[in-house]
Amino acid sequence: MTADTSRPPRPLPRRMPRVCVAVAATSGADMVARAESLVRDNPFLEFRLDYLKNPSQGLAALKRFLSYRPECIAVATCRRAVNGGKFRGSAASQLSLLAKAAAAGCQLVDVELQTAASVKPAELAKLHARAAIILSYHDFRGTRKLDETFAQMQKYSADIYKLVSTANSLYDN
Repeated sequence: MTADTSRPPRPLPRRMPRVCVAVAATSGADMVARAESLVRDNPFLEFRLDYLKNPSQGLAALKRFLSYRPECIAVATCRRAVNGGKFRGSAASQLSLLAKAAAAGCQLVDVELQTAASVKPAELAKLHARAAIILSYHDFRGTRKLDETFAQMQKYSADIYKLVSTANSLYDN
């Protein structure tokens, strides 16, 4: 499946909802069924492609869902295993999958800081031409060096910067 570059990306709304609900399943059909039950109450959905047994095959179901649910604000996430997700492919294959998700109708794609740092700037720019980028960093062990991490994130062009840490004490909150 090649990314469709002839169609412009779906636009983002002026005001984004405050809550994004993650949708994870092992098949495209199950993912879409879960999304269908959620979208009525919250149109801002994050599709966790890394949870699919075969992420590429889930894209057709996602494209159909987004074509008949234009109110859905869709984020495609394919977090690599080295960054806390389930995707075992390379950074290049991760970006390729996210580009295909953008072509399927996802307005936003979530790219980890570690992935952005490991690919050529042109590869990231090519993806950015198809969808808004959420540059994310997750620390699943603690809350440390937030200012330094955010400064490192700002070296990369993104529409949204997402910095997630784990609070282990009241001070961390």
